[in-house]
Amino acid sequence: TSNYKLELLVALLKRKIHPTFHVGLLRPYVASDDQAFPDRSTPKPYDFGIDDKHEWFVDEILGHRHDAGGLEFEVRWSLGDTT
Repeated sequence: TSNYKLELLVALLKRKIHPTFHVGLLRPYVASDDQAFPDRSTPKPYDFGIDDKHEWFVDEILGHRHDAGGLEFEVRWSLGDTT
């Protein structure tokens, strides 16, 4: 066939992400070439500004936005509250 079916996480399937793609949409992975692009920076994971001693469990990320202060998330926590 000319389609690929990916094994997606249940959370992605619930968001109506379709797991089947035509081969024309897929491209092979090409590693970054540090010689050709020496100043290219690798994105760093977002720092939430909380030390590792404090952990909370997230049930769902409901939304996000960018503003002057940075990145904000609307989260439903395992205890049931939303912030």
